[in-house]
Amino acid sequence: MLLITSGEYYAGQSLALQLLQQPEFQGKVRVSCRDTSRCENLRKLGAELVQIDHQNQQQLEKIVHGIQYIILAVDPEDDCVSSTENIVRAAAQAQVKNVIILSQNGVEGSQQKRLRELLEIEQRCQKHLGNSNWVILRTDFFQQNFLLWVNSVQEKHQFPLPISQQNKFTPVDINDAVRVIRTLIVQGKNEFQPELDAQHNRRVYTLTGPEAVDGNRIVEELKRGTGIDDCKFHEWKRQELERYLKDLNANQRHQDKLRQQDGQLVLPKINQQRLKHKVPGNLTDVQIEIYLDTFDWIKSGQGDRVSKDLERIAGQEGQRLGQFFKDHANEFNPRP
Repeated sequence: MLLITSGEYYAGQSLALQLLQQPEFQGKVRVSCRDTSRCENLRKLGAELVQIDHQNQQQLEKIVHGIQYIILAVDPEDDCVSSTENIVRAAAQAQVKNVIILSQNGVEGSQQKRLRELLEIEQRCQKHLGNSNWVILRTDFFQQNFLLWVNSVQEKHQFPLPISQQNKFTPVDINDAVRVIRTLIVQGKNEFQPELDAQHNRRVYTLTGPEAVDGNRIVEELKRGTGIDDCKFHEWKRQELERYLKDLNANQRHQDKLRQQDGQLVLPKINQQRLKHKVPGNLTDVQIEIYLDTFDWIKSGQGDRVSKDLERIAGQEGQRLGQFFKDHANEFNPRP
């Protein structure tokens, strides 16, 4: 049995949606949520949903009982460090054998508050999981996050980012992170590996896209992939992006899009493309701060290193940004 945490937030829910569509995981996925009403789409796909109270250690031990693997996605909330540590303590107490910890590229040596918290979570996990197998996956900025810029592209013909024209980073497709996780867990046909392979145990991997891109390159790929001819990169301040993202939570058009998306994800037959195109929702203030801190880290000039870890584990390089925009052309440039 596999436990995926943080089921109502983007990373945890997207990973669960993808894995539940694969035969190896059917009937084998438990998802923990602070609010299970936000995860009904996962129940429709066969997940066992469990409501989680991170302060109730007895309940946490019950949630992890019988679990072979935990995919530990962090809740983007103010209590993320303590709540994640409590799950890990329960996992250690229950002798869970394998834990895959999702973290963020840029945490090591970072001066940004939210990235430092993620590094602290990594360290606490390692401290408590002394008798377990574990692997840390530090993912770069997900390409799917760019769907949050649709309104700006359509209304302002701008792709604003809080970085300079010279800053590059390496956005990764979340579906490539799923491929890595599947490779770590699955052996043969419809079977989980009893334990993480020794070559991956206690390793820290960085999952990036296959290329480093700057703001102008992002716009070039956007225009080429979607057919939009009027869009420019625009350099924003951190506060401007913060205001834009917070305004999305109150934007009727954006919220209607999320409701439509959730409706499609509970249909009896789910369109695979809809799963690939899932727009990030449930943007908490902490999640927004993680985005902002990530761009601060990129602006410091440290985000342009392409890692080969994804290719080494999954057997092929990740999706390039141009393909992402081709796949999502209708979101950015809807046609009648």
